[in-house]
Amino acid sequence: QLTFMALAMLINDLSRVQDDEWMLGFSVRWAPSFLKKSDLELLLLYMNRDDATGANDGHVTTVSLRWNGWHGLNAGDSLAVAYTAEGIAQFGTADTAYWGTPGKDDSNVKAFAAAVSVDFVVGLGDHTLSFGLEWDYASGDSDPTDNDFQTFRSPFPFGHKYHGFADQIGWRNLNDYSFVAKWTWKNPGPVESLSFLLQAHNFQRENDDDAWYNPGGGTIRTGSPNDSDLLGNEVDLVVSLKVNRWVAFEAGWAHFFAGRFVKQTATMTGPGSDNEDSDMDFVWAQLTLKF
Repeated sequence: QLTFMALAMLINDLSRVQDDEWMLGFSVRWAPSFLKKSDLELLLLYMNRDDATGANDGHVTTVSLRWNGWHGLNAGDSLAVAYTAEGIAQFGTADTAYWGTPGKDDSNVKAFAAAVSVDFVVGLGDHTLSFGLEWDYASGDSDPTDNDFQTFRSPFPFGHKYHGFADQIGWRNLNDYSFVAKWTWKNPGPVESLSFLLQAHNFQRENDDDAWYNPGGGTIRTGSPNDSDLLGNEVDLVVSLKVNRWVAFEAGWAHFFAGRFVKQTATMTGPGSDNEDSDMDFVWAQLTLKF
């Protein structure tokens, strides 16, 4: 089965600080009938901004190739391995204000990213248990003063879904090594499902000449080869309860263990992750009602 999709989006800034910004995208997805729950997807995305001042321009193409695989290990498929592999390349030209990293205007974009995950899934009646390992990579810049932007820039940043619920890490200049375990229980008494999610992350700078970035892609602290690459570690625990189709509840706790880089570069001039050298906690609870 082949699926094609194309999109075009024009964004207008009513204040006219910048000219029109537009985006073009095309994807093709192939799901072979001889493989269960598996598909290969190619994505092309072009983003263009011509700033009215000429100091915030960007003309960047992102190319992504992703394989989602699933392989049953027994006759009933109650044991299975699920895996994903994705490679991303970015090229074009951009100004430093648009790319969000130090450098020169109208520099060449040469950035890369990758993500690989493997999950072992066990199904036991109403219970599903999964264990997985994941590696997420985003290139950093080895020379912030030259005419190349080598720091990867995610077109649509979404931090805590992939790099920890504490939202201390962005997908730029990053090696994220993570372990994920999840247990789901369907129909436990009067509710539809109950699940527990546990994940652990180890965050490292990919290039020691580049910075520590937040989930939105902004710089938290600049870095140098004299600083450690260890940004930190994180442990997350999330409990989700789906009562029925209208009501769901979720609670969680995330703890970020500050790494050597955080301790070495702390200014200690005030509160906030751009100044402190200590660990941090994030606790939340939410209730969702659908009508």
